[in-house]
Amino acid sequence: MLRALTCASEIVGDVRGRVPVIVDDMISTAGTIHAAAKALLATGCGPSVVVTATDGLFGGPALERPGALPLTRRMVADTLSTPPTSALPIQVVRIASPVAEAICGLQSGKPDDKRAIDG
Repeated sequence: MLRALTCASEIVGDVRGRVPVIVDDMISTAGTIHAAAKALLATGCGPSVVVTATDGLFGGPALERPGALPLTRRMVADTLSTPPTSALPIQVVRIASPVAEAICGLQSGKPDDKRAIDG
């Protein structure tokens, strides 16, 4: 079985004393988040890290890895069901309704004027 490994080799910019926000498209094993957070912490960010992702799959080691890091906030969109666990508190940001409304508006040719949608 092939195993993918993730590493972060460089941080661009000065993060010392700042709280970084890691943005990822999906959290499947949390390897990217773990590597990025460790690299940020090694360069002096902190004392905490915020993580956000569109899709939270949370398979395999994804439930344990973030527990070893000083993550103060974990957020995912409601694109997938999130496994309930007290060891990994996750804020689920509800985006399904606004996305559905935007799609319906675009399909009907009447996008909502309140949203900035370029067609």
